[in-house]
Amino acid sequence: MHLYQGSAFFDLWVTGRDDATARELRLGDTCIVARYSGPVRSGTRNVILATYTFTGLRRVNSPDSPDRAIWVLDGNLVGREELLKQDAAKHSLYSRFFNKRGDFKQVSVMRGA
Repeated sequence: MHLYQGSAFFDLWVTGRDDATARELRLGDTCIVARYSGPVRSGTRNVILATYTFTGLRRVNSPDSPDRAIWVLDGNLVGREELLKQDAAKHSLYSRFFNKRGDFKQVSVMRGA
């Protein structure tokens, strides 16, 4: 995340569920960030799943809303995998990020193994 420099890999609001989740993280936790990769091609879409080891938490002003604060999660990249979305949705490690239709669930963070 170039917005925050350093080893930032994700951001969360400092309120509500996001705040609680950020505060529960412990040094050394494994974090997986899932996102789409590029446009839809031939009716398919790829996703990138990047794994990080959590190394710290910083509170900063949001670049988009300077009057609101956010948590910036820092970590070390452990690995990165790019898969077809339909394959990722069936993958033993990544299926929990997807709903029954194979689309990303509408949540920022999921806890647990």
